Formats: sequence, C-alpha cells, structure tokens
Amino acid sequence: MAHLCELLEQARPQGALFEEERRSWDRDALIRSVRQAASKLQVAGVQPGDRVLITGKSSLAQLAAWFGTVAIGATVCPAPIGITKEKLMRRARRLGASFAIGDKAQLSVLEELGLRALSPEALAGQGPELSEWIANPACEAMVLFSSGTTGRSTGVVIDHAPLLEHTRGLAEHTLDLDDRDVALNVLPLAHSFGIRMNVLVPLATKTRVVLARKDGRFDADFAMKRAYETNASWLSGVPTIFHRLADAAPEPLSTFRWGLSAGASLPAAIRERAERRLGGPICEGYGLTEASFSALDVPAAERTPGSVGRPSHGVRIRIVAEDGSEALQSESGEIVISGPNLGRALDGESLTPSGELQSGDLGFIKDGKLFVQDRLKDLIIRGGKNVIPAEIEAMLVTHPDILEAAVVGVPDESFGEEVAAALVCRNRHLPDDFESWARSAFAPSERPRKIQLVDALPLGPSRKVLRREIRKLFA
Repeated sequence: MAHLCELLEQARPQGALFEEERRSWDRDALIRSVRQAASKLQVAGVQPGDRVLITGKSSLAQLAAWFGTVAIGATVCPAPIGITKEKLMRRARRLGASFAIGDKAQLSVLEELGLRALSPEALAGQGPELSEWIANPACEAMVLFSSGTTGRSTGVVIDHAPLLEHTRGLAEHTLDLDDRDVALNVLPLAHSFGIRMNVLVPLATKTRVVLARKDGRFDADFAMKRAYETNASWLSGVPTIFHRLADAAPEPLSTFRWGLSAGASLPAAIRERAERRLGGPICEGYGLTEASFSALDVPAAERTPGSVGRPSHGVRIRIVAEDGSEALQSESGEIVISGPNLGRALDGESLTPSGELQSGDLGFIKDGKLFVQDRLKDLIIRGGKNVIPAEIEAMLVTHPDILEAAVVGVPDESFGEEVAAALVCRNRHLPDDFESWARSAFAPSERPRKIQLVDALPLGPSRKVLRREIRKLFA
C-alpha cells in the first residue's frame, strides 16, 4: 500500500535537506525525528485512522510532527495559525478529531475544545523510534480545507496513493528542480500550496528547503534576508507575496532561477516588477485545494506570460461551454479537471460525480496551454456585458500610483451589477488623474465606478484576497 513516508526515504541522502535560521536536518536527521515523533504520538494514544489537527508556526519540529502523524497511520488535518477558536471548534467537529498538535501558547485553547493537545516540541528529542510506517485504514494522508475566500470552506480528503503519484509526476515530468536548487519557503505548511511545493515536491526532487517565515508569519524583509544568506534559487507564492518581495529586494538575487506564482491571477505589472527585482522569471501555475496544481507553465524556458501552462503529468483539462458542449480552441468556458490530483469530499458528497471536477473557473485553451480568466461566480455582468475582475485588476496596477487592487461586482439598480474596486494607493490617496486615466484604460462597461481606498487588501491565511470582505466595503 502506498505511503507518503516513502518520500522521506527517497530524499537526498547527504547535505542539508530542511533548515531553519539556526539549525538544519539532513535526511537521516529528518527520518530519525519523524520516527521519534511518531513513537511519542503512539504513547499519547493516537491510533491509525485518527484525524489529528495540526496548527502553529512552520518549523522543523512541526514538520516532524506532521510526518510523525502520517507515519503511524493517522490523518494530518492542518489548520492555519491565525484560525479563530470558533472556527477551530467547527473544524474539529467536522473532522471528528480528538487529538491536536499546536504551539505551547495554543495548548490551553485546544484543550478547552476537548482535544488532547501536544506541542511539536513535546514530540521532539531523543526517545524510542517507530520501526516501520503504518498504513492508514482509510488510505487518508491529509484533510485540507479550501480557503473559503468566497464562502464556507470545503473539506477535501487527499489519499496516499494519488498524492504520491501526483507529487512524483510534478517532480519527474513537470518541474525544473533538482538537488542543486535551494527553495525558499515563505508559505505556511498548513496550506495545500505550502506543504506540496515546499515539502513534498522538494523531497521528490532532492531539493534543499529553507524555512523563511518569521514567528510563523510571512515577513518580506526577513524572507529576502534568508534568500540572500542561503543563495535561494527558487520560491513559490501567491501574487501578493511576489508584490511584497519585490518591495523588499534591494538588488536581484544572483542565484535566483525562477519563481512559481499560483492561487490567483498574477497581474502582468506585478510579474514584471518582481522579475526585475528578484532577478528571474516568474511563472504561473493553476490548481484548487480539490485539484492541486492541475497545470504549470514550466520549465521557465517555455514560459507563456498570461498562461498557467500545460496540464500536469497525468492530468486532463477540458473546457466546457455554457451550453455543455466541448469548447472550441480559444473559446471561454468552465475548466473541468480529471486526474490523480483530485481529492474527495470530507462530508461524503461527491466532488466529482462524473469522475471530473467542475472547477467553477472560467478559462480557455490555446495551443495546448490553459489561460484562466477568473472565478465564474466572480464574473461581473454589467448591463448584459461580461466583465472579468482579474483583467480589471491587472490593468489598475499598471498605474504607477496604484499598488494593489481587488475588483468585485456590487448590486446596481440600473445595470444589475456595477464594477467596484478596493485600491491600495501610493501616499494613501486616489491619483489626481485617475478619472481621465480610467476613461482611456477601460471600456465604459469595465471602468470601476465605485472606489474604496484601503491601507491593505484583506487576505486569508494563504495570502489570497478575501473577496467577501471586499464586498462588505461597498455594502
């Protein structure tokens, strides 16, 4: 039976594998720490098939606890570090979890929820080691929750075998990474993007990983400091992370080969600026919690700006037109996905009744490459004309005084919906030429008519913009 811990044994045998600011682990140290954490979890009473909540700061100790949970046949259920007590309680109930792993400061809260709580540090250190990897009776490796940027989050079960297959496919056939690379990890390990691209894939590609989150959170200055110190050659993140890193980079990284942006559309203006400041191309990838990394525009030499690339190894993507027929070349429609990267629903309802996942995203395929336009539910219909928020956002940030933008549709008596934009502007005021500039930059149906200035866009744990919070600004 496939087991995720196989990746540990296939990792690079010599040299640093995962490192923090003051210590590092090679493969043997990592496996030893995982086996020790697993043994202590067994003593604590965790059984094969149990679902274990894991929250707290990204660290080597948390990484050992993460794999230690999987090693004894339990299911890892990550939760973001900033999750509220109420949300954590709801999540524990949905999971049927009775055990949790969290930072020492979180233990009392976890215990108040009726969970038996342990800290990663309590699982670290010398002691008996688990002798062999134990299979999960339900084949579960992880349960992830979608970010819920537009509504209630979805619980998604990821099984061992497809997770291994998809990870190896990315490593062997899609990503241009090997044992010469140094991956800078700026994403939380509680998120699908972070754990896949900064732990699982590097194990399979034998890539060294530098954990570069300050006190468990993203800090652009700290991340760039670590990038220079460790000669980072690759990093992955969402567009807002690349925007912040570009601000924090005093000079290009001489070792930087390329970066991977996913989670939201990457505006051309942010991409170009990040490439100049970091010193290499930024490529795009596409996926959902339910269908992680379905397409990637890599290796860097084959990059197509605006595209998220070709389907990942073993993944099939097709476009379904509004009438349910297969879309023609370059014709927009819903993105539909099938392959080993698909998860299954936590609550028993099928995510894929037909074996395919209806993504809810609008896009098209041209010359075999996928172009993602936006979420179908975020599409704005103004006076009968379709307006794609991501395209408006990409144009807005080309103005030199607009740093970030988020666009939503708001109800309007005359047009059904109106285009509204939340803007982060230089000097905290709307540019004097905004009205005249917008009239020349946008068609009348696309021009934002409602504007709210904000100091920062509301972001979720994975640094995605929370559109539901943007809509509240205009309520």
